[in-house]
Amino acid sequence: MHKLVLIRHGESTWNLENRFTGWTDV
Repeated sequence: MHKLVLIRHGESTWNLENRFTGWTDV
């Protein structure tokens, strides 16, 4: 259970960072 939560949390964080990077590029 903990591993699943950590993986999901990591994906969310990466997604947010990726979005911010995209905004900065634009």
